[in-house]
Amino acid sequence: MPAKRLGPTAIDKAVGPCVLYDSLVCGLEMRITNKKVWSVRYRINGRQRRYTIGPYPLIRISDARTKATEVLREAKLGRDPQQQKIDDRRAAQAKRYTFESLVDDYLTHKSEPRDVAKDPRPRKLSWKQDKWNLEKHVLPKWRRKLPAEITKSEIRPLLLGIKRSSGPIAANRTFEIIRGVFNHALKWDLVPELVKNPAAHLEAPSEERARDRRLTDDDILVLWYSLKFATPTMAAIHRFQLVTAQRGGEVVALRWCDLELDTTQGTHWTIPAEVAKAGASHVVPLSPLAVEVIESVSRPANSKDTDFVFEGARGKRQRSEALRACELVDTQPHDLRRTAASRMTSLGVGRFVLERVLSHADATVTSRYDLYDYYKEKRQALELWGEHLRRLLMPED
Repeated sequence: MPAKRLGPTAIDKAVGPCVLYDSLVCGLEMRITNKKVWSVRYRINGRQRRYTIGPYPLIRISDARTKATEVLREAKLGRDPQQQKIDDRRAAQAKRYTFESLVDDYLTHKSEPRDVAKDPRPRKLSWKQDKWNLEKHVLPKWRRKLPAEITKSEIRPLLLGIKRSSGPIAANRTFEIIRGVFNHALKWDLVPELVKNPAAHLEAPSEERARDRRLTDDDILVLWYSLKFATPTMAAIHRFQLVTAQRGGEVVALRWCDLELDTTQGTHWTIPAEVAKAGASHVVPLSPLAVEVIESVSRPANSKDTDFVFEGARGKRQRSEALRACELVDTQPHDLRRTAASRMTSLGVGRFVLERVLSHADATVTSRYDLYDYYKEKRQALELWGEHLRRLLMPED
């Protein structure tokens, strides 16, 4: 459509979709679809751009011509008005999107199911620990900060402060979480101004060595009989982890409906896929000693099958305090699993069978074809370990 001097009559009569061009200001146009909007075309560095001025009749003809003239003048000076508008909008958005907003987005993403149908577990099983860590150590300092303004020089002092106040391991875990939060922002382009992760090339504030604490025979005796002074449930949860060699998080999630204590195939415990760390259900054969530990827990008469077996003793801090009360040197709940695993190999259990007992993920190609459950081998290993424990505890029986 040829350019002409635009007036209210021509604009009001025009029916879209079409474009009306103004002859007084070269580049000024009105785009008509289901609404009428002013815009101006210009060139910057040989590239054609369009700047949206606003809707008609909210923007009058004279105002549209004035704004179009300003935009064309800026373009002649080598400045790009449309890009400036985009930059201003992003800057305004960034000011609203604080580090706290980024943390909320990160935690929401990590707490969502990996696959609602196939794997209902959260994307990150430890997202609640991440939340606690961020709320305790990071958000009090950075809550209102803009993510793109946080630099390496700010991260280091924060981590050193955590190391002094809460210890080196807490500082390392916080460092990993901070790095994960910024990786999340970069992956999903949540902060356009953030071009790299400020924690990417920093070293962890402390060196860590893999724990190798294993309980000796004397330690096991002290643990087993010192737990007599704990609550029956607290005593049972530690003894059960030592006897079964399973993860602490899986033990505390044990429900009555997960147990099969009266079966011709042997007593066992099925860890559901949504609880198991490996993401697949895991059957744990129960030795006679493990069954005795379960039977030591009195089940309330009004309890449901979905109730937890170790209700009242499931807190990680509670369990750690109970171990400290046994006066064992530097002993943590996970050391019980390591002890059981090490003792089973010393009793002749092969490493491959041990991995099946521990439910370690098998990433080999063979695992895709070998679908055997190794139930018999797992039972033999755990009963061998249970018999060894019983012989060790015999003198006090």
